Amino acid sequence: IMRVSVSCMHALNLTFTAPSEDESDLDDANPHLQKFLSLMGLERKDLHDTICFYEILIAGRDKQRRNQSKANAEKGMEAFIKSIYNAMFTYLVDTINQRISIQSSKSSEQSASIGILDIFGFESFQTNSLEQLMINYCNEAMQQLFNAVVFKSMKEEYDREGIDSSFISFPDNQDALDAIDNKGTSVLSILNDMSFAPGTNDEKFVSNLYQRMDPKSTRFIANPLHQGKRMFVINHYAGPVEYSTEKWIEKNKDEVPRAMVKLLESSS
Repeated sequence: IMRVSVSCMHALNLTFTAPSEDESDLDDANPHLQKFLSLMGLERKDLHDTICFYEILIAGRDKQRRNQSKANAEKGMEAFIKSIYNAMFTYLVDTINQRISIQSSKSSEQSASIGILDIFGFESFQTNSLEQLMINYCNEAMQQLFNAVVFKSMKEEYDREGIDSSFISFPDNQDALDAIDNKGTSVLSILNDMSFAPGTNDEKFVSNLYQRMDPKSTRFIANPLHQGKRMFVINHYAGPVEYSTEKWIEKNKDEVPRAMVKLLESSS
């Protein structure tokens, strides 16, 4: 685990050169390169061929190799690092679950478990992007759960016992959750629809977002000033947050090419 973690740290510091506008190469002068290759058990040529080139199918059968630009190689490296970290994190979770689970002798069902709640901090920065929306979405969901468990259940209990519960009031943020993630018309559903549409980009996504979101919503706001900057506001339970849609399509795709998966499988 430590070896893979350190590998990711070295990988974050890798740099690329640009022999031409449409070409890229690993920067051999970077001291992190050899350390990364050694820790991951990879060959320099294999990493170079995977990150600095891509393959396309001609007529559905013939493969042709094309150069990656320096910018695309850097993006590919970021996706590669994320895939390594994701694989390690999944391994850790699966291993921990296997170790702590206790099976009942009378049943195949798990009779004991340990639950870990990761508390997300609400985020509102000068510039907020897709990452902040996902974190704040988790906060909205946790707030809704808190309301349901504490206030709604208390009110129902009072009603069952014939006690006046009219004094119990609490804000319901379900409409905020629906604005962020609801089938059909919500920020994330529109983002997912647009991410895999042919020829899509951030401009087309945000244009579609403005057209499909409810203009009367008090949770999703995009006035002319916001639209001019390709931004929008979500009125969260904790307060309004302004989001920039730059690179959302790219971030939402974040696909790991098969060549990168094969490279990881070849690691010693």
